[in-house]
Amino acid sequence: MKPKSLLYILTLLLVTYSGYWVYLSQNAESQVKTLTTSLEKKSIFLTYDGIETSGFPYRLIINFKNPEFILREGFINLSWKGGALDAFFQPWNLTHMIFTGNGGEINFGKEKDKAHSKSIIPESFRASFITAKGAEQRLSIEILNGVYSNGLSPSQNPSLMIESINLHGRLNDSITAEGSNLLEPKIGDLSLTLRDIKKPGFQTLGTPNEFQISMTPRGIRMPTFTKEGLGEWRNQGSTVDINGFSLNWRKGTVTGSGSLTLDEAFRPLGVISGEYKTPTDIIEFLSLAGFITSTEGPRITMGLKTMSSLFKKKQGQKTPFSISAQGGGLWLGSLKFKSIEPVLN
Repeated sequence: MKPKSLLYILTLLLVTYSGYWVYLSQNAESQVKTLTTSLEKKSIFLTYDGIETSGFPYRLIINFKNPEFILREGFINLSWKGGALDAFFQPWNLTHMIFTGNGGEINFGKEKDKAHSKSIIPESFRASFITAKGAEQRLSIEILNGVYSNGLSPSQNPSLMIESINLHGRLNDSITAEGSNLLEPKIGDLSLTLRDIKKPGFQTLGTPNEFQISMTPRGIRMPTFTKEGLGEWRNQGSTVDINGFSLNWRKGTVTGSGSLTLDEAFRPLGVISGEYKTPTDIIEFLSLAGFITSTEGPRITMGLKTMSSLFKKKQGQKTPFSISAQGGGLWLGSLKFKSIEPVLN
C-alpha cells in the first residue's frame, strides 16, 4: 500500500472516530435522560442540575452538577448527595459504565425513621457497572475511608471508621444454571467486605477488624418489589443462601452460614448457624453498628452465655450457635431477642 493511500485511510478513520465522539458528546444529555427514565421504573432516581462532557479522544467523561441519587424499593431506602460525580465510558463499549466520586453523604434506612437511619461519609468511591443484555450483569462498588454512624450524621456522631467497603454483585440476565433435588437454580452472587474497622480514637491492635459475607439468590428473578412480586418469589421456593460470613472484632469472632426466605407476612424466615468466641466483643460491634439496641444487647449476651455453659470446651475454643428468624422475631434457642418487620412497607 502506498504511503499516500495509508495516510488517506488513517485520516478517514480519525475523522470518523472524531465525529462519532462528538455525536456521543452532543447527545450525552439525552442519553442520560433516557437512562434515568428507565431507572425510575425500578425506583432508582438520579437528579442533577446539568452535565459537562470531556475526555476526547480515549474516553467520554460526563460530569454531573449537584447530583443526587435515591433508591427506594420496599424496605430499601438509599440516598447520596452533596458530592462530586463523574461517569466514564469507552466510546466503543457503552455497556460498561464507571462512576467515581468523593464527599457527600450516603444514607440508608427507613425514610420515616431518620433517628435510626445509618449514614456514611466517604472520602471517595468508585462504581463499575456492566449492563449488556443476554450476558452476566456485574456491579462493583468500592468506598474508601468511610465515617459511619448508626443514627445522627457521621460528622456529629461517628460510630465506626471503615478503611474500605467493597460490594460485588453478579446477576445472570437469564437463568441458565440448573438446580438440584434440594436447591433452586442459582441466579447470581453478592458479596460484601468491610476492612480495617475501628472505633473513632482507637488504634487496631493485632489482626485488623473485618466483616465479610457472601450470598447467592436462588429461584426466580423477583419481577417487582410489590406484594404480588414478593409473593410469587416466595411461593416459587426462592431463597437467599448465605454461603458464609465472618466477623473479627477485638478478641471476638463469629462465623456461620444459613438460608432465608419470606413468610406469609413478608417477614424474614430461615436459620443461620455457626460458632462464636468472646460474645461481649461481638455484642459491642453489633451495638456500634446499630443492629441491636441497648436493651437487646443484654438479652443476647445472656442467651450466648447460657449456650456457652452447655458446652464443655477448652480455653479459646468456639461455641456453636443457631439463630432462627420466624414469627416476626429473631430467636436464639428459645430466647426471642429482637422483633423483625416485614420487608414490604
